[in-house]
Amino acid sequence: MPLVAGPQVAHNSTNGIAFTTASSYPLEKPARRQERTVDPATRAVAEDLLEALSESADASVKAMFGGYCVYLEGKVVALVCDGSIFVKRSQADHELEGWATLDTAYPGARPTWRLPDGAVPDDPDRVTAIIQRVATTLLLASRGN
Repeated sequence: MPLVAGPQVAHNSTNGIAFTTASSYPLEKPARRQERTVDPATRAVAEDLLEALSESADASVKAMFGGYCVYLEGKVVALVCDGSIFVKRSQADHELEGWATLDTAYPGARPTWRLPDGAVPDDPDRVTAIIQRVATTLLLASRGN
């Protein structure tokens, strides 16, 4: 690894203090942060969810945090982490009670609604309807309605 020529030392003649003006730090840029890969189960669930939402006007997913953020109409409505779907809390919570469970998508996250395993293949219409309802309530809340 190439280095700067070495430390340059200057002396203050009045008080005899020496200080370093340059040091032996590497000139190369630090290594880029290693990209995280998404596990196959999470990728499959995100793909299934996006397919189920494909008839929605503006559905998309974006890889983030080792999982996926799910967007509908430009709002984050859900996360897909560790092979599970976590739907944001909203005024549509009553539609998720008794079917989904409150859980955190990752340590330190706020509680969200964890859909049952296999929810998309088992009942895609229900999942789509709930996520669309959550998106609507979040959009209305952001507009102050």
